[in-house]
Amino acid sequence: MYTPRFNPNSAVSNWKARLDYLKGYPGAAMSGALNGGFFGGGVSASGGTEYEYGNYKAHVFTSSGTFTITSNPNAQKFELLIVAGGGSSAAPSNSGGGGAGGMRTWLNGGGGTNNDALTLADGSYSVTIGAGGAASSNNGNVSEFLVDTSTTPDSYRATYGGRGGKGWGTSAHAGGSGGGGAGDNTAANYGGTGNWTEGNSPSYSPVEGYNGAGGNQTWNGNSSGGGGAAGAGTLHDGSGNGGNGGLARATTITTDGTSMYFAGGGGGGAYNNSGSYTVGGHSGFYRQDTGLLASRGGMGAGASGSTSNTDYMDGAANWGGGGGGANASYGGGNGGSGIVIVRYATDGSF
Repeated sequence: MYTPRFNPNSAVSNWKARLDYLKGYPGAAMSGALNGGFFGGGVSASGGTEYEYGNYKAHVFTSSGTFTITSNPNAQKFELLIVAGGGSSAAPSNSGGGGAGGMRTWLNGGGGTNNDALTLADGSYSVTIGAGGAASSNNGNVSEFLVDTSTTPDSYRATYGGRGGKGWGTSAHAGGSGGGGAGDNTAANYGGTGNWTEGNSPSYSPVEGYNGAGGNQTWNGNSSGGGGAAGAGTLHDGSGNGGNGGLARATTITTDGTSMYFAGGGGGGAYNNSGSYTVGGHSGFYRQDTGLLASRGGMGAGASGSTSNTDYMDGAANWGGGGGGANASYGGGNGGSGIVIVRYATDGSF
């Protein structure tokens, strides 16, 4: 049996209810009406993997692609998360944890660690996802949301995570978060600077990451943690344990609106001596449920340092964490790749 596309009586009733809403709350109601809640016509966009929840729609890019705005008649703003690829540690030689990829957010209203949401014109935007640094001794790669080469800024980006220092070799590198220092008595034991941008660009505000730990150490074989998006890495302790990676940072610009943590620093490696293993530094992932540092490699937001040939960790894909540091014989880990998420309100609220 044919079913009408709408019930006329219901349609009239709904229309009257909307008119009553406008009469009762003229300011807020008219704003909502003009932004799509009354007349329709909100944002039409595509690209990445799409998730819709509550009053939001998110486009998630775990690999490079294109975000296209077909229509935005009410000039709504867009929220944005960019996380770059994390830095790696080095091959065996008491190497420091990799620094996390830089993490930057544009959230409606801004404030704190967030920039304000963005105004974007209709058109196509190239999205680049930075790969994690491959062990050994490599920085991560930049993640970018390209706007227009003729405008300023021409893109929004996060800086790669710095590599961890390699014992008696390569120094830790600066980056979105800096790499951790090596467990030796050379210049390689100094941590890399965080919130650092390559070339002549100024550092970002709010900051995108923090320093790796290290510096002015006597040799003991234990390396330090890489910096994270929410805090610096820590030095190894006096008991032979590697330093922890800097803490990851939370954001609600996610696939479902719940708070998730990205860009934790890699833990430093622990020196092994005659088969007696001390503890590699924890990853920089900070657990929301317990408020405690996660177990090694937790959620892949940062990776643990090595105490044996089996437990150094790579940063997991699309969390932007630094690779776990190496001990004297084994390791270290690769950095984790980055991610880009674009989000906007489906009810026209901003």
